[in-house]
Amino acid sequence: MIVTIGGLGSFLGAVVAGLLVGITTAMTIQFQPEWSGAAMYILMAAILLVRPRGLFGERWERFE
Repeated sequence: MIVTIGGLGSFLGAVVAGLLVGITTAMTIQFQPEWSGAAMYILMAAILLVRPRGLFGERWERFE
């Protein structure tokens, strides 16, 4: 999940995504414990809706 959020093949993206998932999970456990299981999935969905290739994913070439 962390590699998908950060962008496939991006080490920096994996580090940033790991921090985001950790902070999101910790904050969710602190304020809404019943939502803690779904927090990282909601984060992943939100990020992939905005940036489909992940946070630091590379741009793909288009084949025609």
